[in-house]
Amino acid sequence: DGETVFGLLYDPSHDDWIMAHRGQGAWFAAPGHAPKKLSVGDAPERADMFGLIGLYLFDKPTQAKIAQTLPGFHRIATLRCSCHEYRLLAAGRADFCLNGMLNAWDHAAGVLIFREAGGIARLLTGEEYLPTMREGHLLTAKTEDSWAQLAELYSFA
Repeated sequence: DGETVFGLLYDPSHDDWIMAHRGQGAWFAAPGHAPKKLSVGDAPERADMFGLIGLYLFDKPTQAKIAQTLPGFHRIATLRCSCHEYRLLAAGRADFCLNGMLNAWDHAAGVLIFREAGGIARLLTGEEYLPTMREGHLLTAKTEDSWAQLAELYSFA
């Protein structure tokens, strides 16, 4: 019915995965090991944040505006792979992600897992992400406060 109820992101190079059933938390699993519950943790101050932004996913004028904000963070990167970016986010190793494309295969599982690990995932307009959406900019952040601060910063996108 247009909502993700289960998500799994598998890493074949390490033979492990993260997964979530809606309402049951997010988990890291690997063969021979007990599953470990994932938590995004607390958000640091903006100057200490590690963010994931794929500038190439935005049009040139928006790229320029986003680039002007980058010195305000500790570190900005892109892995060019939503699967691995969501794995970092859900484990609390990255603080936020701004994404310019809404392909369901990139976000349906990852958003569910990130939310089940305690994170916030919405379009910059404030709408809750649904895998049926095709347009908009998706912002994920560890807390409501950090999401709101980042959404205000990137409201031009």
